Amino acid sequence: MNNLEFIDSSMACIRCGAPVSVKGIEVIVCKNCGGLNFSFIKNESLFVYRDSVKELIHKFKFKSRWKLGFLFADFMISRKGAFIRGYDLLVPVPLNPLRFLKRGYNQSGIIGRRLSSLTGIPFYGNLLSRRGWSKPQSGLKTLKGRYSNMKDRIYVKRRFKGNVSGKRILLLDDVMTTGITASACSYALIECGADEVALLTVARTVKGK
Repeated sequence: MNNLEFIDSSMACIRCGAPVSVKGIEVIVCKNCGGLNFSFIKNESLFVYRDSVKELIHKFKFKSRWKLGFLFADFMISRKGAFIRGYDLLVPVPLNPLRFLKRGYNQSGIIGRRLSSLTGIPFYGNLLSRRGWSKPQSGLKTLKGRYSNMKDRIYVKRRFKGNVSGKRILLLDDVMTTGITASACSYALIECGADEVALLTVARTVKGK
């Protein structure tokens, strides 16, 4: 726990949340995402995805250490509280139903429920869903492959469409890598009338790290 590498928001890309080496510039867009067109307005992350953080997230997702979600949520409140409270709804990135059955929980949902209990912002754990079966994004090495894997996969469930219109929505996930999955989720929310979608993640991957 002593090796957690927090990302300083004053030294992070304003679009993808990756750490950058220049401080004190009002607008910073990193070279990794300058040419990408995200559907969400920005991502903010707590940590760089490596070392102790990478190990903790692995345990959180695959070793049933779901209580780590409370720790991550508490860090989010302490470091990103003002950002979180600027949104009307908390929505997790959905798991494929078969993956959910195998794991027994959606790690992003655990974080979302904790954030909701701490802030009073409504949490909609089942608002988004996935069509069909998609490969894990982590197993796909190209942007084209990741995009094709997520194309038209995410949708807003019919019974929740009225809850989305005109709302500022904070999408939650554990790790942002390329942003393609989050963009697919954000696009579905915007198509249903969301006023704005932003992303909050536990960690941000960094090229070459």
